[in-house]
Amino acid sequence: MHNIALSLLLSFLLILPAYAQETEAKAETDATFVYERDYCDFSLSFPEEPLIEQNCKTEDECYEVVTFSQIVDVTSSIHFRITCNPAEKGTKEAYSEEIMKETLKTMLAPHDLEIHKISSREFDHAKHAGLLGFGMREQNEKMLLIHLWIGENSIFTLEAELSGPENDITNKILADTLRSITIKQDEKN
Repeated sequence: MHNIALSLLLSFLLILPAYAQETEAKAETDATFVYERDYCDFSLSFPEEPLIEQNCKTEDECYEVVTFSQIVDVTSSIHFRITCNPAEKGTKEAYSEEIMKETLKTMLAPHDLEIHKISSREFDHAKHAGLLGFGMREQNEKMLLIHLWIGENSIFTLEAELSGPENDITNKILADTLRSITIKQDEKN
């Protein structure tokens, strides 16, 4: 999985959502389920309805965790984990590029993978940082893509893990899902 062509493709996927935000045309995908919430500045699409669960730290402190998995064959799979939580006013300004990149590194740490690429970008209504990690786990090649989006009203995270050998189906699901990420404030302008 860790050949030069794949690394270039995955590096492109790391910046794909940022590039997609600058284009007016929506990409056609096989998505059938759009995840969006009133409090969330972001939306994205999945090929099927994901699992949406409430995760509560305390009785008053709960948030949604959205997961979507696709197993293609015995050796290849893709797994997404998404959260979008309300943020206090000023949070976007408080998160510097350095803080966002350190946050991504912290999110990667439990996965025991090596950082391949990390980048960030700022938009009118949001900030974005992405990290691409590679490694081996349980004798399988792993790739983890982590995105952190901070909007005017919310913080959105996406973790996409590909396991096993390169596969056209998982690559398409990953590309379509990343391409579908939308900053809702930008849609209004």
